[in-house]
Amino acid sequence: MTLLTEETQLDSVLRSFAEDDEFGYSPSIVSRALAVLASGAQSLSRYLDPPLQDRVSRLPLDWLCILERDPVIRSATEQALSDEAHAGTVAPDCALAELLTEVLDSLAGGSDQYSTGEAMPQLPIVAAMTGTWRIGPPAISDTVHVLSPNVMDSSVSSAFWRMFREFIHDSEHPEDNVLSPTPQHMDALQAALTTLCAVVPELASGVFAHAPTLCIVTDDCTFKSMSHRQFPGTIFLSERSLDSMWTTADALLHEALHHKLLDLHLISSMVRAEIAGDDFPMVASPWNAPPNEWILGRALFAFHVYAHLTAFAASARVRRSGNSHPMTELAQMQSVSGRRAHYLGLRVVEVGEPMLSPRGRRLCQWLMHQTMALDDGTFALGPI
Repeated sequence: MTLLTEETQLDSVLRSFAEDDEFGYSPSIVSRALAVLASGAQSLSRYLDPPLQDRVSRLPLDWLCILERDPVIRSATEQALSDEAHAGTVAPDCALAELLTEVLDSLAGGSDQYSTGEAMPQLPIVAAMTGTWRIGPPAISDTVHVLSPNVMDSSVSSAFWRMFREFIHDSEHPEDNVLSPTPQHMDALQAALTTLCAVVPELASGVFAHAPTLCIVTDDCTFKSMSHRQFPGTIFLSERSLDSMWTTADALLHEALHHKLLDLHLISSMVRAEIAGDDFPMVASPWNAPPNEWILGRALFAFHVYAHLTAFAASARVRRSGNSHPMTELAQMQSVSGRRAHYLGLRVVEVGEPMLSPRGRRLCQWLMHQTMALDDGTFALGPI
């Protein structure tokens, strides 16, 4: 493949990843996912005490959509919707009721009069975490926040720490594990986000709308970076993930892509139904230490990430403008990501065919098409 042909192919892939109507265009995906949640919150209000029900019903839908960007509010909404789906009802004293009461009291400022022309305050978790920073180059600086553990006493902050302890790190004092960002932390994050915006501007300008909240955690947490479906829109980075600009950039993109697929799944499921027990499809990940089998859903998320990381590595190599990462390492990164994406794409479709929805199959076909457009001749050799 000539350099000109490779650049043309790469430009086409990155445009598709950023602009595809169904799977790529982040502004539309985020808007639709938030609308699902906001409508869900409105429908759930019928289970709440009448005074709170009345207040929620008078809150403009666009404000509810903004509130659902908050990881704590969104998590409580998704949990209440899940409870309703499985039990047919939601307890009036559910977590969402307490959080909405606190947030509405704050928004109202002593008045229950709302209008769409009024300015929307900052997200509740940002308000609760005093010392929070905005971060990133101009293309994303209005989107991304780095949270600080300097908290105000509130239902929102209490829920945040409860979620952190349950889903991220088992600690008696979870606030001790989330670090206040230092100037060095901020410099590392700024450099990584700037690199992403330079190397893959098509992707970076949209993908962090799916994951606008960053937290830096101590190295005694067992991961370098992490996201969790029960902690929506939030990326957790250990201090050691900030040692290298390229490691940080890779981790940020990796985790943000997980949240993008969660938003896509919220709009419309990628699978038809769950299969219980031993019949649940599994996909081996040969590059991981045993036990190295993933359930179908995790394999699909990995496929989605590796397809995009292939394009990231290819773009870093082809559009090298000013980056200092060795060409051989970038070529290796492209080959490894491409081979894993190719392998996962084939296996997800093969073992997951009975479970994939039509939309799930279209996603797999789309990801495989973009991956193979960047094939350096090694992708079909198998994963490494």
